[in-house]
Amino acid sequence: MNKSFNSHFNTMTPNSQVGGEMAAPGWQKKRLAWNMALALVAGSLAVPASVCANTVIDFEQFSQDGMYYFPGYPVPTTSRLTDQLLPTYGVLFSSDAGYVAIVNLGTADAEIGFTHTPSGIMGIGGADSNNKLSYASPITISFFEPTNATVKAVTNFVSIRGDLAGSGADVTIEGFGIGGNLVASSTVKDTGGETLSLSAEGIHSVKIHDYSTGTIGFDDLIFGTLKYQSSTCKDPAKRAHYSVVTGKVSIPFTDLPTLRETSPDATGGIAVFKNIRLRLNADQDFEVIDSSVKPDTSGEPVGDPCHAVYTYENRTLKIPMVEVPTVLTTFPTVKEGKPISIYEVTLQHIETNPIDLGILQVQEVKLIEVIK
Repeated sequence: MNKSFNSHFNTMTPNSQVGGEMAAPGWQKKRLAWNMALALVAGSLAVPASVCANTVIDFEQFSQDGMYYFPGYPVPTTSRLTDQLLPTYGVLFSSDAGYVAIVNLGTADAEIGFTHTPSGIMGIGGADSNNKLSYASPITISFFEPTNATVKAVTNFVSIRGDLAGSGADVTIEGFGIGGNLVASSTVKDTGGETLSLSAEGIHSVKIHDYSTGTIGFDDLIFGTLKYQSSTCKDPAKRAHYSVVTGKVSIPFTDLPTLRETSPDATGGIAVFKNIRLRLNADQDFEVIDSSVKPDTSGEPVGDPCHAVYTYENRTLKIPMVEVPTVLTTFPTVKEGKPISIYEVTLQHIETNPIDLGILQVQEVKLIEVIK
């Protein structure tokens, strides 16, 4: 049985779920507003990486720790790279084993004077769950504040180079925001020494993988200036608000995927939309008020921890903070006041089309704090 949104907040515990669905309007109705975001992201809201001070990591500081380059060899403890560079550069490395392997690629063909690295002799590779070197294990690189690893960071540029022994296979780099949403992706051929790069606002982590051959090592990681963001929303003006009187939710800023011109498929880009409003329908689910779906033009950056985030892969809208006031009834008027409960809310989009946010169900509610 469906409940009202009020009762969700009053009675639900974390991980509670509700049902109910209703047909949503066609995605074509929202095409204009969403495509405006494409121009905004490509224009004044995007910061060129060239104007930022880049950090370069060539892994040569680990020249005494590199292991033999051949896959399948056990990764020695001294060759495991995780958080060693976190205090200096704010960067964390992981793969299936929870770390990446530091690999000596410069001695691969030392007898003929050949090195497999674009620079120096050191590179990195993935490690599988059995703690063995595996170039097929995807590498994840994440960014944080160097002095406080609990504070996530974002950048607008990341690049890394493949080793010089080209395989001809496809190799992919994907960038993700603080909320886990896909920000950008790129796939290139492994021609030997190729550069994989992403330029997009709000990149918190990148995932690099070669699923076809599993033979590529990497070197020369470069990333732009890091911007540090708290994992929680500190600005009350940017928090979403639920009116227990009107049954509407107002969301100041939302990070939404940009879409292709001729279909409702995501491009991999993200744009900020402002003042999206939701209202309860007859089935006690939420529906988006179409007129409220408008791109932001103020320069609000993608990835702010206050933003609601729509994740394309699992069709969810996560709102980090929703203020829910108490109903104060003084006949014949109804007012809202304190105490104010603050919740983290996840809404499940029940349509298969990401552009048509139409109908959203409450999937999860977590109480964060109560302001008295």
